Amino acid sequence: MASSCSSNIETDPSPLDIETDPSPLEIEIEDIKAHIESDHASPTSKYVKAIVYGGVDGVINTASVMASAVGASLGLRVIVLVGVATVLADSVSMGFSDWLSSNSKRGFYVSQMERAKHRVENNSKEASEQLIDKYCQDGMSPEDAKRFVEILSQDGYQDFLLRHTLLQNLGLHEPDSVQDIHSSASYTAGSVITFGSLPVLNYLFFLIAGSDDSFLVHASA
Repeated sequence: MASSCSSNIETDPSPLDIETDPSPLEIEIEDIKAHIESDHASPTSKYVKAIVYGGVDGVINTASVMASAVGASLGLRVIVLVGVATVLADSVSMGFSDWLSSNSKRGFYVSQMERAKHRVENNSKEASEQLIDKYCQDGMSPEDAKRFVEILSQDGYQDFLLRHTLLQNLGLHEPDSVQDIHSSASYTAGSVITFGSLPVLNYLFFLIAGSDDSFLVHASA
């Protein structure tokens, strides 16, 4: 049921035509993103979370497994092999988990986008009233809310309107692109290998130097 904010405002009941061509606003947003990446941040800066997440997991898991191997009084060569196996298995697990979770999130967003598109095409008046009510609840006057929704409903802004509707009603942000999802998974797996190899290199140094296993006795004591 529409609130008093939108009940006294006439909205256009005609369905909206959803176009696939990028709107002037979308083109401007892409230009802003390109400017930010070129002048204020590197293209890989958006993968910082994946790098940190994979690195911390790789170091902790590998170090804990190798410490357990030392505590079990295994040989130096076995400890190194256990560490290498842990790094490789953890990198595959973390990379695949990153890809699967991000891909699932994208799939859910696309399904909700299709539902919102169908709703806007077949019941634009109700969708517009819901947005007007939302803006009024956030402190916008009914007249300004109606004017803002009318702007979003203009030809060329329909894709932006759909994304904005999902953000306002469901709190869903636009997901990463397929390429970004693959890149993020690769950065996660690579970070696990890079940082997870640090504990392995520590023991590999002693193995290459020809050390025996006597120092492990003191380490596990």
